[in-house]
Amino acid sequence: MEDELYDRVLQERRDLQQKEVEREEEQQQEIAAIEEANTEKAPEDYNLGDNVKELGRAVVGGGIDIYNSVGSLPKLFDKRFYQATDPENPWKYDAPWLIKGGPITRTKWGGFIRGGTELAGGLVGTGKVLWGIKGLKGLATAAKATRMGRIGLSAVQGGTYDLISNQSQEKNLARTLIDIKPQWAGVLNPIATKEDMSPAMKSMFNIGEGLGIGALFDVAAEAGGWGMRSYSESIKKSSKKIVKPDPITKAVDASSDVEYANKTQVVETGAIKSYENARKKSKQKRPPWKSLSKEQQEDLKQIYADKNNMDWGPNRDLDRRAIKQGQANKELALEQLEFDFTNGSSRTNPAYYKGGDISDNQALSSSSKPMKGVRDMIQIRNDPSQKYGSPRGTITEANIRRSEYQAPGMMLRERDILAKNLVADPSYQKIYGEAMPEAIAEDLGNAGADLIRFVNDSGHSRLMDIPQEDVIKYIKDKDANRPTAIEGIGILNKSQLIATDTVLGQLLYEARDLAKAALSVADEIDVGAPGGLLDGLMARYSAIARMRKETSMLSSFELRKFNSGGKLKDTLQEADVRGKASDAAASDAAAFKQLLQGDVDDDLLESFIHFTATSNGSKQTWKDMDTFFKRKLHGYKNGDQYQRNAIINEMQTMGVNSMLSGPKTPVRALVGTGLGTVMRPVATILGATDDMTRRGAFQSLGAMVDARHDAWKKAIADFQSYTFHEEGWRGLTQTKKDQEWNAMTSWMEQYGSFGDRAAALIANNMRELNKLPVFNYGPRIMKSMDTYFTQIIGRGRLRQIAFDDVYTRAKDQNMVLSDSDMADLIKAAEVEFEGKVFTADGMVSDEMAKFSADEAKLTQELKGFAKDLDQAFDKMPYLRPFFLFARTGVNALKMTSKYTPVLNKFIKEHADISSLPWDAPEMAQYGIKSQRDLELAQSVMRGRMTIGYGVTATASLMALNGDITGNGPPDRQLKNSWMQAGWQPRSIKVGGKYISYEALEPFNMFFSFIADVVDSQKVMGDEWAGNWFSKASYLLSANVTNKSFLAGLLQLQDLLTSQGGDAARVAANFANNQVPLAGLRNEIGKVFSPGMRELESGFWQSVGNRNLYVDLKDDDGFLPYRYDILNGEKLRDYDPVTRLANAILPINLNVGTNETREMLFRSGISFKQTFNTGPRGQSLEGHPELKSKFQFYIGQQNIEAQLEKLFENPQIVNSILVMERDRAEGRTYDPSKNIHGDAIRQIFNTAKTNAWALLLENNPQGRALDYAHSMGQLEDKLRRQGKYQKAKDVYSQVKQFEKQMKVK
Repeated sequence: MEDELYDRVLQERRDLQQKEVEREEEQQQEIAAIEEANTEKAPEDYNLGDNVKELGRAVVGGGIDIYNSVGSLPKLFDKRFYQATDPENPWKYDAPWLIKGGPITRTKWGGFIRGGTELAGGLVGTGKVLWGIKGLKGLATAAKATRMGRIGLSAVQGGTYDLISNQSQEKNLARTLIDIKPQWAGVLNPIATKEDMSPAMKSMFNIGEGLGIGALFDVAAEAGGWGMRSYSESIKKSSKKIVKPDPITKAVDASSDVEYANKTQVVETGAIKSYENARKKSKQKRPPWKSLSKEQQEDLKQIYADKNNMDWGPNRDLDRRAIKQGQANKELALEQLEFDFTNGSSRTNPAYYKGGDISDNQALSSSSKPMKGVRDMIQIRNDPSQKYGSPRGTITEANIRRSEYQAPGMMLRERDILAKNLVADPSYQKIYGEAMPEAIAEDLGNAGADLIRFVNDSGHSRLMDIPQEDVIKYIKDKDANRPTAIEGIGILNKSQLIATDTVLGQLLYEARDLAKAALSVADEIDVGAPGGLLDGLMARYSAIARMRKETSMLSSFELRKFNSGGKLKDTLQEADVRGKASDAAASDAAAFKQLLQGDVDDDLLESFIHFTATSNGSKQTWKDMDTFFKRKLHGYKNGDQYQRNAIINEMQTMGVNSMLSGPKTPVRALVGTGLGTVMRPVATILGATDDMTRRGAFQSLGAMVDARHDAWKKAIADFQSYTFHEEGWRGLTQTKKDQEWNAMTSWMEQYGSFGDRAAALIANNMRELNKLPVFNYGPRIMKSMDTYFTQIIGRGRLRQIAFDDVYTRAKDQNMVLSDSDMADLIKAAEVEFEGKVFTADGMVSDEMAKFSADEAKLTQELKGFAKDLDQAFDKMPYLRPFFLFARTGVNALKMTSKYTPVLNKFIKEHADISSLPWDAPEMAQYGIKSQRDLELAQSVMRGRMTIGYGVTATASLMALNGDITGNGPPDRQLKNSWMQAGWQPRSIKVGGKYISYEALEPFNMFFSFIADVVDSQKVMGDEWAGNWFSKASYLLSANVTNKSFLAGLLQLQDLLTSQGGDAARVAANFANNQVPLAGLRNEIGKVFSPGMRELESGFWQSVGNRNLYVDLKDDDGFLPYRYDILNGEKLRDYDPVTRLANAILPINLNVGTNETREMLFRSGISFKQTFNTGPRGQSLEGHPELKSKFQFYIGQQNIEAQLEKLFENPQIVNSILVMERDRAEGRTYDPSKNIHGDAIRQIFNTAKTNAWALLLENNPQGRALDYAHSMGQLEDKLRRQGKYQKAKDVYSQVKQFEKQMKVK
């Protein structure tokens, strides 16, 4: 048989040589012409015309190559294609339909363009065909979800087309690149190797094998030229010209060379022996080996290598990988069959009965050469291009799976066998022998130190404290292959350390690659099902767990020997303990596997696979995952990294949801954002200096109106899905954050301590409440509203761009367009430019549109001090409630400043747009990317200044006419007395009623500031009006800190300084917000139980005031009412329609004042103590019920009617007018020292005396309070007389009385 084989090979060789001779004369002239045409010259050797022709030849030639390559597809099904019948082109395929005689490129760059044209065109068709194949479509869809996935698809797609291409066997595109630019060879280093496979390629093949599509990767590798050893070596040589090899690379290459040289020697010796044996047995006379030509010898050596399954020769045998995986699959099937037969039951979806998905029960191929894996681990640690590669391992898939149930010690036995084989390998001695390079010793020292950290789970600090230099010294010991010790602790000898590193590397990196494979198909395949990818992944973790535990226990026993002077022996008892520990580790892995498979939502499974896939072979993956979940639960702080405790985080989320639950909140956001949206094109119209800008802004406004229906549909869709992005508000559909959370709770339930499980349970219950639609509808509405206005702004931007394009073209061509023609052209242009403004899924992508949307929504990122302050509060969760909604508040102030004359000139945005060119780096943050964008932004800026001047003038006139109110006097009690008389802050007077302007961002501050300036000269009190410094400070603080985010800081200040006893009120506010629907409850209470309540600083009173609906069951009410002291009516006891409107609308409607009340305010008389104290100074503080009744009784005196009659007196009115003129001229005095002052006080004092008498007559508590006050005055009198004992006795009587009567 061998004789016939050699004869056939030699005969084929002679036939080929004869054909060459016969064709030589016929082709001499043609070859000469082709050689001249194919002379590759540099572009500079040709003139311009020649280069243009060369470009044409390259493009046309590339097109013809595409046609011929696709037309040659039948070659893949013709076995003769693989026979080298044509020496000039062994892979030539001839057919009558192919184009012959196409153009010939004559330059290197022309050849590259031609190859690129063919590849680019071919990839389009190949991708559509390849990824349309059933079974690959889902893989393609999954892979496209990530950047690396898309790159991977392109690689396989390119490799597949390369296989189709007729040019691929000659010189592929990458090889052409290297010929042109040798310095680019470094990019291709991951696949450049002298070995049969680099670590980077092994990782790729691990993924392919795990998915059951390794053959596709074979195709890609073959097509990419990797099958030719010369190709890889040329890449490495080119790369070495750029970067000189380091000592580690030299050592690895030297070891690889030794291994290949030994293989070559084996092949040559075997080939000679086989040939000579066959020659002796042959009946025909054959020449001896030495007489054969070199080509004949190489052919015979290749035959011998192939026959003995040896990867040797100029071309790598890419079938070997598939053969190895096939063998591994058979071994896995036999292993499972034996185990199931022994146990007497069959498993679900076994390897010996192929079913299920293509990726089920796939074994990863292994290597029989241990040094390959050793070299791979060195490269992975030291070569950046191989950092994410995988080592070729020697442990078979079947043995890895056996580790899950085999007796303890199997993994250590595998390691020891590997260690012995390493020592016997010459390529091992080349690296780790006596002449071991210093860099290799250091690398192994790093690996040894890392291994010590990995195996040490016993907590022996002495083992952990071994200096790395001692590890390196130990490794470099000439006798380190015998069992020895580091500082007396015998653990592993050098070869065992190297073997352990290689085995762990194989298991960890293969686990990572299987996890990557699982992630790529997780949406299409159940990776956790029996027989799925999870089986192989967890089998490796089981083997790792056993190996770690057994090695760790061994080091523990050796440490005990060291501490006892080495007298202890490894007894059977110790071996039994090690075995039980190993079994326990494997059992933990099995339990975790069951947990993953039983996870209904697959959240923990996805997290585990994600951690493994991104671990890059980390030995601490398991520990890292546990740390991640514990940090997520308990929170952590490490430098700039910070994460809140899960319970606190959910409490804050509940508080935000609760506060935003009121119907008024989204309506106010609607008004504010809508106004911000519309005002930008309005400002553009007012600030435009040319016709195109002005008309374009009108077009933009029209587009916004036209887009409202489509924008509404998208807003509704967002409200229903509530998953705008993975970090967004949680809702109906799970996000990645939800998946992480579910994985964390599953992990803690299985592996957490009692405290962990309790914390996870509490946090999870709160989270489930937060996810209920009935509790989070407020944020959902507001998020949908943001979507609505973003879409509208995007459509306005699109219309603006389309109009500019049409207008410019018409103007350039001197065309006059009718309105209808203009509209049609604009619509057509919108279709053309839509991709510039919107993404394929309808999201706004234009930078200026996004900037405008964020500006209108008040969601621009914080910068500077505001950002630092926000981050500081974020790291102090207990203070965070005092600084909520900072982004909205800061942006509102910023927006107001943009409209404020003079002040806007100090804003950086204003300065940049005014002075910088459009292409300055700073302009990108404003969405400006062209000169036209800059012109539009400048128009907006000028228009806002115009609007600002107009609003300022209007507000000034209204304030002077008394038609708007500001923040009122700084004295809180005085302000409350004004409000009790009907006055309302921050409002506009319309038709005798107050209407709040609070929702009119950004103009509300204009109104309040100007009103405060005018009021400061009129009715805020003589003392305050004369202090200009206090006046300026108040004007600034009252208007800036009125924003909700700064109002919280004022609450914090009051709390810390204990002003006004605010601690209970602030605590009540926070507690109430932690109960869902606080905003809604507050508005419902005002609708069904109207009227302002009289409050003190008590906790429960403050809570009750935010939940007034509880008063419905009690006619008297839980909280006493506050009454209008002028007429005795309940304050804010409005009609049902007004109450309902106030609950929904952002503008509060309030009963206005009349002429009598306005005159009272103008009089300057402070009546803040009228209802807080009795006639003789009896304090009512702490007695809200008495204060309420006292107000009621005062109101019964009909003060308003008395004042109305008083103000009919011209002398009284004149007194008020004179005082106002004096104050305007700078002369200030006490208003009570006027004619009108005495008269008004007399009315109030009389009413107060009468009311107090009614209170004492009808209320025992009132009488008790009056008695306690009288006794207190007696005590003061006795003390002044020096009768201290009697004063003390009276004091005791008063305290006892107050306790009995519950009065103060």
